[in-house]
Amino acid sequence: MADSAGAQPPPALELDRVGVVNELGLPLLMRIRLTVQAGEALAVVGRNGSGKSTLLRVVAGLIAPRSGTVRIAGEDVFSLDYHAQQRVRTRVGMVFERGGVWANRTIESNISLPLEYHHPELDTRKTVRQVAEELGIDGSLNRPATEADASVQRRTLIARALVMQPALLLFDEPQHSLTPDEARPVCDAIERRRTQQRLTVIYADHDGHVDPFRVDRCVYLAHGQLTNQIPAGQRFSIA
Repeated sequence: MADSAGAQPPPALELDRVGVVNELGLPLLMRIRLTVQAGEALAVVGRNGSGKSTLLRVVAGLIAPRSGTVRIAGEDVFSLDYHAQQRVRTRVGMVFERGGVWANRTIESNISLPLEYHHPELDTRKTVRQVAEELGIDGSLNRPATEADASVQRRTLIARALVMQPALLLFDEPQHSLTPDEARPVCDAIERRRTQQRLTVIYADHDGHVDPFRVDRCVYLAHGQLTNQIPAGQRFSIA
């Protein structure tokens, strides 16, 4: 929506010539240019080792780029001071492909973890239970995380990202550990937020077959470089 002066809001995400190297100085990402608009769902597709997870971690602020600029809603994230970076990062939700569940906590307290950290003054139980119900794990809230199966643990991580009401959601391998029936309510929860809150979503996937998750646009990542050209035989599911 334009402001009173008619200016358009900035994109949800802009990467300008972003480069990342590993501890040996070898390139992982090379001069990445990417713009994602608010409310858009983008799939970044590439084979294992292509740099997809690295790209998500840069956007999440977990890896600092060697070169280039990362802007979230117009703010140059890595030029900000620590407190300003933390403010921006609370608007970014990240669902890792594997790991992230705290074994010594229940499912409910795993979901509420970021709310407890950033908003300790709030009673978070209603919010946590609403999101858990959306994802079909409300019956597991009192179970220790170690007793939950992989699907419940995966949806716990998704719920943890969604309870913070992010403006940008980063989702690594969205179908991992989920059956189609389990993935459908997750997709519906994301789509409601895209419609009602203009949530922006970036999926990273190795083959682009992301049903039932809905995608507006795909880009392909190979050897640390982005291209809009899709290799022959690549599968995509685009709404």
